[in-house]
Amino acid sequence: MLLHEGLFLFIWFPALQVKVRKLEYTNSYCRVELRCQSSCQPKHQSYIWIKNGQEILRETSSSVFVSVYPADKYSCALEGYKEFPSPSVYAPQLPSVSISPSGEIVENRKVILTCSSDANPAANYSWYKEDKQKPVSNESQLIFSSIQASDTGKYHCVAANPLGRKRCQQKHINVKYAPRLPSVLAIPSGETGEGSSVTLTCSSDANPGATYTWYKEGDKSPKASGQNFVISNVRPEHSGSYSCVAQNTRGRQSFSVHLTVVKDPSVKIMNIIRLTLVVLMLIPVVVLCLWTRKGETLSSGTGPIEAAEMMQCASDSVYQNISA
Repeated sequence: MLLHEGLFLFIWFPALQVKVRKLEYTNSYCRVELRCQSSCQPKHQSYIWIKNGQEILRETSSSVFVSVYPADKYSCALEGYKEFPSPSVYAPQLPSVSISPSGEIVENRKVILTCSSDANPAANYSWYKEDKQKPVSNESQLIFSSIQASDTGKYHCVAANPLGRKRCQQKHINVKYAPRLPSVLAIPSGETGEGSSVTLTCSSDANPGATYTWYKEGDKSPKASGQNFVISNVRPEHSGSYSCVAQNTRGRQSFSVHLTVVKDPSVKIMNIIRLTLVVLMLIPVVVLCLWTRKGETLSSGTGPIEAAEMMQCASDSVYQNISA
């Protein structure tokens, strides 16, 4: 205030603040003791208590006991100086959460979650994962120096002071990572019989989910795409190593499986059976042919002998007639 040219009057008002002592806490309100403190307290000074901008009490004592609800704000003033109240005290407001860096969260990078809430007295903070009771941090910042896939989940912070507490909405942390080493299975396992069917299956843990491509050793062009690769009516030329490549936006991994195709034993057995039947069918034919040829040989060999015998018989008859 300017009293005269070059002369100023400074009016100093005692600094006031409200100290809070929590007595009881429920889900809906807090029972507390409020104490009005002044940097310069005149004797026999009365206190004015103000709730949400309205005077509610005049007390000679600097302390009052009140029930504070989440939306309530309390302040005090010295009598005669109502226009110079203390800063209001109030419970934490709904906390806000920021994530740094913003955007996609990638494995092995540093990630910081920061919780903030307007409150007086200043709030204390706790971080929780999912619905677990034990906090993962008791600081305003939750720091992942090298975030991992296992850190994926829902997080929330709680801001609290003696007048109440407030929980923020859950934040989902979705950690992206490259495919892990794939697992490749052949069904059925082991050697594969010629003419049968085999299914190669590939799986890999990845976020976002992986796409799968199949290659045969020595071939540059893919044989198939998708998690399953079915080879029907396998042949010996299908034998070899097959690689599954799992890939997403964060990277790629591959793994191989060897396929061995053998001739089907049942086919071999059937061929032996067929050959045996053919042989058994041919044996009677061969025997019959040999027997027929032998009979023809015997027939051609006895003809001259029979003629000679007939001539001998005829000669004997002639001689008998002459003797007579």
